[in-house]
Amino acid sequence: MNTYKSAKLLQNSRLQKFATLQHSSRGMPVLEAGITYKNGGKPNIVALHARGKNLVIARTIISQEYSAYTVPNPAWLVFHIPLKWSGSYFFNGRELTVGDAVVSDCPNGYFGRGRDRDALTIGVPKNVIFDTMRSLTGHMEDDLAIEELNLRPTAYLLRLVLNAVNSDSKMPQLEIAHFKGQYITDLTSQEIIDQIASELLPTCTKWSRSTGRIRRSSDVVGEALSYAMQINGAKVPSLSELCKVTGVGQTRLFECFMEQQGLPPHACLQKIRLDAALFRLSDVHNLPHSVKQVALELGFSKSGRFAEQFQRQFGELPSSLLSRTKKEIGL
Repeated sequence: MNTYKSAKLLQNSRLQKFATLQHSSRGMPVLEAGITYKNGGKPNIVALHARGKNLVIARTIISQEYSAYTVPNPAWLVFHIPLKWSGSYFFNGRELTVGDAVVSDCPNGYFGRGRDRDALTIGVPKNVIFDTMRSLTGHMEDDLAIEELNLRPTAYLLRLVLNAVNSDSKMPQLEIAHFKGQYITDLTSQEIIDQIASELLPTCTKWSRSTGRIRRSSDVVGEALSYAMQINGAKVPSLSELCKVTGVGQTRLFECFMEQQGLPPHACLQKIRLDAALFRLSDVHNLPHSVKQVALELGFSKSGRFAEQFQRQFGELPSSLLSRTKKEIGL
């Protein structure tokens, strides 16, 4: 049995059983799908879907020996990661080995053949992934076309995707109708898209060594921080957003932040947000109603995670600071 070592199998009751591959692909960017089983019998397909802004993920487990085809929406790029299988596993006639993944931009679809297969399928609109790649390099005018290729996803990407599929977040009822699955926050969606784009960039030789135009580090960091302040905590700017705003690639962006702030971009912005939270929770003239209010104002989607980061930074829980401030003003 082949197993991608970084993968942890889901033990999740939200896995749904489906009678056909077409049914299990519902809600995904798939135009057509079909499957046949070598020894006949009843189909045994279970799947779990997750969806966010410009991102869909499916984890599909097929226990029998099968041959299947899928025709994706041509406007989407498909990132296919097999996690576990028995015997040989073929994708479009090529045998995959442990740790392989396939990126497919084939308008005619793709074919798979294997047994006891457990795989992740990630879909991202082509215009979104291409724009993200342009932002990460600072070359906004370049054209890009991705043909079918083999890739070896990093353990970090795999962990991001598995965590998103295994999330407890619920899909807002009014956002996407008739979707049964997990909801991926905008921040997590963009983090996954950024990581996919970063891992695709080395396959594009004319972009792989580019770091964008040379600019003064003080200007780059100033523009990035100014942009982060302008959005006022409504959301956290992603790496690709900061590259786009400043007009430099990710390598140059990191260099500038390390030179000016001594921290990488994400850590620097995180520190600024936590400093803002400290101010809000101790502001006797405009006291917030709750810790959750402050967390949401500053772009933290999960109050528990915000509390952990706040305590790590300042040595006390945000709820303790808020209680102290209330006592100070006699509440």
